[in-house]
Amino acid sequence: MSLEPLDDDYQPRTSLRRRTRTVVAIYALFLASLLVGITSIFGVVLAHLNRDCEDSGLRSHYTFQIFTFWLSLLYAFMLAMTVVGSSGFTAGPILLSGAVILIVWFILRCCSGVLLATRGLPVANSETFGFWAKSS
Repeated sequence: MSLEPLDDDYQPRTSLRRRTRTVVAIYALFLASLLVGITSIFGVVLAHLNRDCEDSGLRSHYTFQIFTFWLSLLYAFMLAMTVVGSSGFTAGPILLSGAVILIVWFILRCCSGVLLATRGLPVANSETFGFWAKSS
């Protein structure tokens, strides 16, 4: 009896689990950045380094993570410009409500990505502006 794989694309299951752990670890780094701040930079660097993997499902997660990082920076910049451009009485409520919405958006995207990654599902809408990741 031969122990050779049936096709050339066969990869051991442990390798797939290890790469899934990398995806989940990047989401964890993103969530930790809400407390520490700089860990999301490490997360996006890891996502860029692993983006060229052969598994399209994992690639969709890496794209989703990179898109989430840059969108969060864009949204934070837009919020800062809105606060700078507003009057003194409205700056506080705009900053507070905008920061809450941004944090909720960020948490929902990361948590929905973790749920899909742990189930082994790809992200169907990896380049979306929405609140969560959807599977195909």
